[in-house]
Amino acid sequence: MSSSQCTVPLNWVNAQPLSFEPCFRPTAAATRSIERLETLVEAYMAVLLVLLSIYILVAVVSSSSFSAALGFNFNGQILVYLVLFFFMPMVSIIFMIFAHLTRKGTLMNMRRIYLKAIPFAIISLAILAGTFLVPQVRAIFVSSVLSLQEMIETALPFIHIGSLLDYVVPIIVVMCLSLVSLFPMIEYSRIIRVNVKAEESMPSFLRDISENRKTGMSPEKSISQAAARRGYGSFSKILKRIVNQIEWGVSLRKIYMDLRDHLRSWPVLMNFLILIETIEVGGGSSEALDLLAAYSEKIRDIEKNKREMLMPYVVLPFIWTILMSLTFTFTFYVVTHLPIMRVSGPALPTMESQLALFSCAIVFHSWLSGFFTGKVTQGSFAAGFKYSILLAITALVSLLLSQNIIDLIMGML
Repeated sequence: MSSSQCTVPLNWVNAQPLSFEPCFRPTAAATRSIERLETLVEAYMAVLLVLLSIYILVAVVSSSSFSAALGFNFNGQILVYLVLFFFMPMVSIIFMIFAHLTRKGTLMNMRRIYLKAIPFAIISLAILAGTFLVPQVRAIFVSSVLSLQEMIETALPFIHIGSLLDYVVPIIVVMCLSLVSLFPMIEYSRIIRVNVKAEESMPSFLRDISENRKTGMSPEKSISQAAARRGYGSFSKILKRIVNQIEWGVSLRKIYMDLRDHLRSWPVLMNFLILIETIEVGGGSSEALDLLAAYSEKIRDIEKNKREMLMPYVVLPFIWTILMSLTFTFTFYVVTHLPIMRVSGPALPTMESQLALFSCAIVFHSWLSGFFTGKVTQGSFAAGFKYSILLAITALVSLLLSQNIIDLIMGML
């Protein structure tokens, strides 16, 4: 039984302690869930590796000289398009669905964060359309990119990044994708900071209420005294609001309804609901509150351990993005510049002119992978807005630097 499946009857305070015992045994289920997520991440990386291998194979086999040597003509341009623009994004979407079914987060009602991205997505599409359709808009971006290159070369003269003009479109794509993710990322950071602090502080808060009840205080007074203690961080603002409502004579039920508008964490909201039921039905006995505090502490430790155990998997998408960018650039260089292929021109007739387009595909896929990373590590696609920006920037920087690495290697040969 998982923690999210634990149900507590309204009269649980009058039940025997053993009847609540199943709620304290979610550790095994949480461990199995982590193992499934680890397998899912490894499978995701394996499938992407297969697709990248297919891209390399098709790019090499499609070269005119290679086809002439084998005695057949194979045009894999369409397959390259399918791998970069269809299969890779589709694989990410499919694995995001699997992650959604496997990883259950603690935050609820996150739709508003996703809706914040829609206006910026429309603006980004308009910018991209203007870049391709309006020469003046493209000229503005080209001028900005040239200025950026001059600034980088002036600030870092020991680094040669090559011409950024070949990557004008990928740079614009990164800017647009970052614009889509930026404001939802800020909103999610604000929400997660408050809710994580609430999850960490809830067991201590409940134990303080229990200790106050043991001294003979009324339930409402116990809550007020417990909320007055320092050390709750950003959660203190919400507790202060609860204290003010209690002093104004607002019922606990109405306080809970108001709390739902300020917190998204279901463990915290569930603990508050059980606390109210304990007070209204059972009188708020200290024994029941101790039991509730122990349950809250158990859930907190499980979620904390789950996040800590999955956090190392944040590194894998960045490693994959760097390797994918380097492999793509190296493959492009090989099939278009090696002497054995100069006889018949580039591997794909239009590949050199479409370098920017293929780079955009890699950037977009890296951005999309950020949502898979956020869902796996933190249990919410909204957490992926941060990772999507970082991965898109990582992909662009890797594409820019990989050409310099290849030039350095070729210069040493």
